[in-house]
Amino acid sequence: MIFWAVTALIGFGVAAILIATLLRAATAAEPAAAFDMRVYRDQLREVDRDLARGIIGAEDA
Repeated sequence: MIFWAVTALIGFGVAAILIATLLRAATAAEPAAAFDMRVYRDQLREVDRDLARGIIGAEDA
């Protein structure tokens, strides 16, 4: 009997953690387009930095 009680408590604990994580992620997530634009701008800054350092040529940038 104690085995099933402990198993149930562990199961409820895991379920509570998963539900809390899913609810928090749903409210804190940024829109996909905003994330894509942030990545694109970061890539452009990296290309500009590589161009300034002479790692790549103007035709590659």
